[in-house]
Amino acid sequence: MSEIQNVVIFVVDALRWDSLPTEVESKGIVRKTIAQSLYTVPSFSSIATGLYPQEHGANGWGERISSDVDTIFDLDGYDTGFYQEVPPNKDAVYSVLRQNEQTPLSDLEPPFVYMERDLSPHMPLLSYSDTQQYFKDKKNNWPDIEQDYHDAVAESASTFEERLDYLESEGILDKTLVVFTSDHGELLGEHGCALHSSPTVPELVYVPTVFIHPSLDSSNSNTGEVIEHVDITSTVTGNLEDTDLETSGTDILNSSRDRDWGYNHIRINRGGRTFYDADSLWTKDGGYVRVNNPLLLRLLYVLNEVFRAPSRFATRPNVVKMIQTYSRQSTQFGQLDRSDSESNDLIDNLIESFSEHSADEGEKLDSEIKDHLSDLGYVDT
Repeated sequence: MSEIQNVVIFVVDALRWDSLPTEVESKGIVRKTIAQSLYTVPSFSSIATGLYPQEHGANGWGERISSDVDTIFDLDGYDTGFYQEVPPNKDAVYSVLRQNEQTPLSDLEPPFVYMERDLSPHMPLLSYSDTQQYFKDKKNNWPDIEQDYHDAVAESASTFEERLDYLESEGILDKTLVVFTSDHGELLGEHGCALHSSPTVPELVYVPTVFIHPSLDSSNSNTGEVIEHVDITSTVTGNLEDTDLETSGTDILNSSRDRDWGYNHIRINRGGRTFYDADSLWTKDGGYVRVNNPLLLRLLYVLNEVFRAPSRFATRPNVVKMIQTYSRQSTQFGQLDRSDSESNDLIDNLIESFSEHSADEGEKLDSEIKDHLSDLGYVDT
């Protein structure tokens, strides 16, 4: 690649692999991506560090990336910033990433590294500001919900186009590696469920990534190869000068990955108990999911989803399917072409290679942040 001075990582929250806008797909090299986790905190932390959730330590709201782990915002010699429309006093993701300011792209001077979180397709959708009210009105009208979702994805594509236009107007587009990706997918009624965080299923694990730069040949854009969140970070730092961020991924623009699969980890804690914990292995064609915690706790979590969660108005009619989904201790999806035993061994060997860190305690979740998390559906009301 020609000289890269800047990086823009545009992360569309809750964008599924099968919902990548065609106008974005045509701009660069597309890779099917294994999300490192199934909700914002661990996945954004993996993109920021190039490390798996156990390695960076941040797995929940109220936590932040371990202080002894470097991020893309710590790169020497680069102006760095994180932006989303929601300000720091209302969203804990700033604290998770150890960022204190809402920094728009226009505030940065080259050379820079910039990350943006776009919340358009994240529930609640469109004109709604509260997830519970959205589902109370829509109930389980999935065709309407899907249309709202795709309309919201189109908004994200429009915002992304504005970022590209800005780079071009500043005369720095040819010196900037642009990455369009997502932190996790979204459930729109599949498996009896809605939203994200759990269970571990393809609709949540597979997300798109598009690498955009004038020197990249997009004629052979989608090779079918899978990458992981950690590879995004490695690719970013691998194409910048004088960066020494230690990651667990591969610079996929200059090297080949040493395996044809990716790893996902999710742990849902509430009140000191783990209600859902799963490790999984995914290829381009399918996956193997191993659930680690007791069935009783998973069933209690289903009861919470059905009677208290903001999406309950949509999921309650499909409670039997939801129970079936959460009851499975292990599951294969698609065409994995390897046994459960082999998958377990690969997962265990990868986990054993991790240098695990404990998360730092983040900023205390004050009432404004809790209200915002409730509106997004992360906290029950």
